Amino acid sequence: MKLIFGATLWLLSVVATAETLHVYTESSPPYHYTDERGVVVGSSTDRVREILENAGYDVEFYLMPWARSLRMVSQQENALVYSLARTPERESQFFWIAPVSEFQLALVKLSKRQDIQVRSRSDILHYAFSAQRDDIGFNWLIANGLREGHNLHSCPDIQCSWQQLSLGTVDMIIEDPALIPYSARAFSMSEKDVETVMFIPELKVEGFLAASPKMAKPRVIALQQSALRVAIQTVDGAPATPQ
Repeated sequence: MKLIFGATLWLLSVVATAETLHVYTESSPPYHYTDERGVVVGSSTDRVREILENAGYDVEFYLMPWARSLRMVSQQENALVYSLARTPERESQFFWIAPVSEFQLALVKLSKRQDIQVRSRSDILHYAFSAQRDDIGFNWLIANGLREGHNLHSCPDIQCSWQQLSLGTVDMIIEDPALIPYSARAFSMSEKDVETVMFIPELKVEGFLAASPKMAKPRVIALQQSALRVAIQTVDGAPATPQ
């Protein structure tokens, strides 16, 4: 009887755990960041929460360095990550649920650095950058000839990259100019203190909510359908509630 009772409790625990989805992201205000209570919030976070709760799941959000977020989602069956650029290299590595943000990335420098001149892509090799390890900006810099530990400083998050820029330990970072007012303020700067050097056309991307490659296919389909319902309800002006 004790064995049966114990097995029943274990089964109930497994079922309960299966109903909670673990969602990983990095700090990138105003899309996803922690508020004064330590709760993960932001415009993309709201959209992700809406999609998952509409599908009937409880959600636990975790904010951590980007490379660790990617590692965590790849190891867990009931895990998702956002905002993930949908690149050809990543296409088969995740299940893609829905876009939750848009980015147009660019090279960014301090306005006072008039010595920095980028007229062609090859010019970036003359300067030092910081970028978040394993994100698309970091990979773009590597693909264009920069070398980690030489002219590329790897950072765990965008705040680290901004700190390196503000201190002058690097010449440029990669950022969406639309986010400059939020990030500059965090380092006691105004948006006038920062200047866009050059947009990177191939880094105009949508940021997706994506699921672990280990997630069961029926659950993936349910989440994709939930995302469609939420999109339709948003267009119609109706509240998106779990169904």
